[in-house]
Amino acid sequence: MPEYPLCPFSPSISEIQQVKREEIERRKRLRILQVRMQAKRNATKVRMLYNAKKQQLSDVVARDLQRVREDMKLLEAKKDEYCNVMNQYGIGHRSAENWASSIS
Repeated sequence: MPEYPLCPFSPSISEIQQVKREEIERRKRLRILQVRMQAKRNATKVRMLYNAKKQQLSDVVARDLQRVREDMKLLEAKKDEYCNVMNQYGIGHRSAENWASSIS
């Protein structure tokens, strides 16, 4: 048997602890980077959903506003038609009164 060990140098306890600490720190940094990336993706998704909902709400409000404008136009047209009919109604009665008074 040889007197010398096959591996003449082995790491000391402090070197092993240092390697462990470095590995733990490396894993912590990696995990922090992973969490940051996940947070960025989630924030992007939330912003996209917010903007989509905002656009959808804006479209609904625009449609409602357009419908109200169309209803107002229709109401004005009906009002004008009603006024014209009422004026014609009054003219007919006045003509009848004039016609009746001219007969007598």
